[in-house]
Amino acid sequence: MTRDEIIDGFNSLLDDHVVWHRGHWDHRSYKIAFFRLFRDAYEAGFFRVRGRYAVTGLRLREEIIERYITMANPKNVYKLGLLEQMATQWDAWRFAWDMDPARKITSTGRWKSTQEMMRSTGPVREK
Repeated sequence: MTRDEIIDGFNSLLDDHVVWHRGHWDHRSYKIAFFRLFRDAYEAGFFRVRGRYAVTGLRLREEIIERYITMANPKNVYKLGLLEQMATQWDAWRFAWDMDPARKITSTGRWKSTQEMMRSTGPVREK
């Protein structure tokens, strides 16, 4: 996954919401689509990058406004509001994952993937 694919995917999800293909923001299926994109970006290492190539909520916001929101139109006003919410949510997910002690860096210097964490911790059992 490249940085441009992340930005294009994020914009595509916003567009789907604006035309109501995916329903309201609070619907689980819509949030999960954004979260999957976040997870892929996180596991690909885009949050360890600094500067212009980082994929933070602020950088996503700036890139999407620069690339896709170029003219005044009622749909863009709605899209900007959703973009603000999603950029905040994106950074909150990052903070939560950065603070998770199970997401330690492997011996090769990369973050553990979700699958690696599941293998190392085993299944969660009810008491």
